[in-house]
Formats: sequence, C-alpha cells, structure tokens
Amino acid sequence: AMAMLAPAPGSPSMSDVWYHPLPGPKRTLPVRDTRRFGAAREGMRPEECEGGDAGVDIGTEKGMLVLAVHDGVIERVQRDPEVGGRRGNEGRFIMILHKGGTITTSYIHLEAIREDLRPGIPVRAGEAIGVVGDTGVHNSGAHLHFAISVRESPDGPELYINPEPLLLLWPLVNRPAATLHAMSSASTSHPKTAQADGRSDL
Repeated sequence: AMAMLAPAPGSPSMSDVWYHPLPGPKRTLPVRDTRRFGAAREGMRPEECEGGDAGVDIGTEKGMLVLAVHDGVIERVQRDPEVGGRRGNEGRFIMILHKGGTITTSYIHLEAIREDLRPGIPVRAGEAIGVVGDTGVHNSGAHLHFAISVRESPDGPELYINPEPLLLLWPLVNRPAATLHAMSSASTSHPKTAQADGRSDL
C-alpha cells in the first residue's frame, strides 16, 4: 500500500503525483505526539491505530487552503458541522476515493468546503477542496485531521495507515490552482449540489 502512495524514483508522472494536503512553502507536520497517528483518543478505534487516532492533525492556521492529495472522485461531503461522521465530532469533512476505490483520503474539521463538490465529482491532485477550520473540535484549536485508509478491493476490509511518512515525502504545492468555485460554510449544499449521506468509518 505504501508503494502505491510514495513518489516514484525520478520525476513522477503527472498522472500519478501525490501532494501534501496543505500548501507550501513550509512543510506542515504534526507538532506534538498528541497529534500523531495512534495518539490516545476516547471511544472505539481501529485495531491498527492501537486504539488511538486514525490519522494525523496538521496545521493551525484557520482558513488555510486544503488540497486533494491525488486524482480521485468525491465519495462523501458533510457540510453540516453538527452532524459529523460516525462519532459525531468530525464537523465538516470530505472523503475522496483514489485508485479505483482502493484508497480513501479524509479531510476533517473543515471551516468551509468548495461549493460544487458532491459525491461522484472528480478532483485533481493539488486542487483546493476546502479550508482548515475547527468544526467538530472541542479541546484544541483549528487544524486539519488527515487520514488515509486502504483496501485490497473496493469492497474489502478497510485498514488505516500512518500518513506521516508520506507527508515527509509528498511534494508541496506552493501556488494552488485558482478555482472558480467559492468555499462555502453553509450547512446546506449549493442548489446544484446534493449533500451526501453515504458511508463514514471515521
């Protein structure tokens, strides 16, 4: 799984590039142990996370752009900050499917989400999809909770992996491409956007 996510030796193909989810020029990583994969958290957690956090918490600047790390298709968009995911404390979030549904990336606690995004919409690596926020956050400030899960097949069991080694390798986007779509913090979707109520294993 890690080989599928790591940069290829030499110049990566533009069709298979993976980017850090927060733009440069500074590389953003977890700043303390409580923000790392597997850090102690309340409630039931996946076994592979040692009963702790299933992703990493990065960035502290509210309003910073959040980028799609790879080409993919939107799986779920949750715009209502009071609903959240399975545990009800994820706030606004986006889930993106990659590699035919065998890899999922999750972007959680967003302040706003691009108004055109809905399930089935394709996105490209490095595209802005939302902004860092603190929705669903109770005991810490604004940040992006970023998670990666993998499956052998789209219908197979889900396994969370530690994103931090990849965040050290993935290139930074210093100037994210402009989008014609506004970032919206509305709880309801754009008139042409259907709010998803699909799967969430966050």
